[in-house]
Amino acid sequence: MTSSTLPLAPETTTVSGTGASAEPDAGYWPWATPTRTTRNPADDGWVRGHDPRTVASGRARAQDPDYPDWLNHVKAASACKHPIRLAGQIHVTDADGNRVATVDTEDMPDGAIYTPCGNRRATVCPSCAELYRRDTFHLIKAGLQGDRWGLPPLHEHIAIFLTATAPSFGPVHHRVVKVHAADCRRKDGCTCRPAACHPFGRTCPHGHELRCGQRHKAGDSQLGQPLCLDCYDHAGQVVWNHEAPELWRRTIQQVDRELRRLGRAHGVELRRRYIKVYEFQVRGVVHYHALIRLDGENPDCPGAIVPPPPVITRDMFANAVRAAFVKTAYTSATHPANDGHGWQIGWGDKGLDIKHVNAPGGEVNLAQITGYIAKYVTKSTEV
Repeated sequence: MTSSTLPLAPETTTVSGTGASAEPDAGYWPWATPTRTTRNPADDGWVRGHDPRTVASGRARAQDPDYPDWLNHVKAASACKHPIRLAGQIHVTDADGNRVATVDTEDMPDGAIYTPCGNRRATVCPSCAELYRRDTFHLIKAGLQGDRWGLPPLHEHIAIFLTATAPSFGPVHHRVVKVHAADCRRKDGCTCRPAACHPFGRTCPHGHELRCGQRHKAGDSQLGQPLCLDCYDHAGQVVWNHEAPELWRRTIQQVDRELRRLGRAHGVELRRRYIKVYEFQVRGVVHYHALIRLDGENPDCPGAIVPPPPVITRDMFANAVRAAFVKTAYTSATHPANDGHGWQIGWGDKGLDIKHVNAPGGEVNLAQITGYIAKYVTKSTEV
């Protein structure tokens, strides 16, 4: 009987499915053969995944006696991944317009002034996107809570959070979790057991069975794919995505009409303020999230932010918004691909979900909705 004498430290070869001390030529595991040759990046000068030229430049910069001045100079870029370099002259003038001083960027570190790129796409610049997300978080929080930045307390105002989606263009593979675990913190993309995709269905005219008994996992490549590519209305989906901004504009106009109608019925004046974000569903269709706050109106001070009259309830507000979404529909421009006709543009039959914000016993509170929308202001640009 012999024992292994291979070192525990990794060498130039690895063995799949075995420990570091296994012998590649042992006959006990015939499948345990060397599968690849590993290379130590440190041998090429790489340090923790960074190019050696970048590492050398950083070390030289840190050893420079002027490093503290340079660090203070670039702080304005806020760790931006693609900062903008501004070069030129800065003229300082007095109240009369007379030039009193001139500063040239050639005399500054690196010969330029750095400023953040301001891109809110996290894949382009994580730093600027995070700054934008945090700013949005506080703006939304101020718009719901008030009592800051000169705003009055807004706890008496009514607010709803809605999700509006497109109609169905054909059955697709989906993942629905009807009951989440008690400790589930991710309602989207969690590991909870989903329901069967399409347990029942018929056979389409193209010979495909429109059913699927799988319980898809989050990230499954089949999610969003049509059960039958020939039955799916691809042209209708493309046109709906194109018309979605116009549909939203008309819907908000209809919301204003419904609120005026509600106000006249109770002898009050109402107005709304909202913020919306959008994202693409897995099936490739745009859907909107919107936070709408209902305000009253002070005739003596039109610009004042006042709560709606007590006679207006949360249900009245929600019903007015729901009626606007139901009534808004139109026909797009004609196109030869649709036999010279247009497409019917409207919201889905089950495509509107309304939740009350900070309602007694409600499931949506201020902190949840603020963080949710702030996340999507950067996510909605990742197209």
